[in-house]
Amino acid sequence: MIPDYKVFATISSKLLRLRDNLDEPIKNFASGNFGDYNIGVHMRTKKSTKKMVIPAEHYCQTVRMILLGKKAKSVSIFVAADTNQGRDNLVDCLRHFLSRNDNSVKVVYVENNMNIKNPLTHNPGNEENALVDMKLLSLCDDLVITYGSSFGFVAAG
Repeated sequence: MIPDYKVFATISSKLLRLRDNLDEPIKNFASGNFGDYNIGVHMRTKKSTKKMVIPAEHYCQTVRMILLGKKAKSVSIFVAADTNQGRDNLVDCLRHFLSRNDNSVKVVYVENNMNIKNPLTHNPGNEENALVDMKLLSLCDDLVITYGSSFGFVAAG
């Protein structure tokens, strides 16, 4: 068990290095989809926190609060999730809000098939998808993550 995210962030920067073949696609995705100001959202739906799964609407509301005062900037919202359905629900919630308030904000995500499972860890997706999402989250100016999520803590650095 990692007692403090700062310890894990320090260790993980040495252990979790990007593979050479991932660096270029990540840079291309960021340059083509990120704006002047970027909000990253990592939503967990598979692993509950104290027997509670946080609804997509709570993440959406948090993003809406961050967006206050960001009108003058080109803003993108990057969404990563541990299920396709969770990601799609959050993207729909964000787009619904933005369609009524600010169509200039882009909502983006990487197409990952989270229905596959790693046979060793039983986590959704694969290591390559996880590294891409984690690196893209780390490039964001603000993060909305689930409390207790080691994935979110690592992305926060």
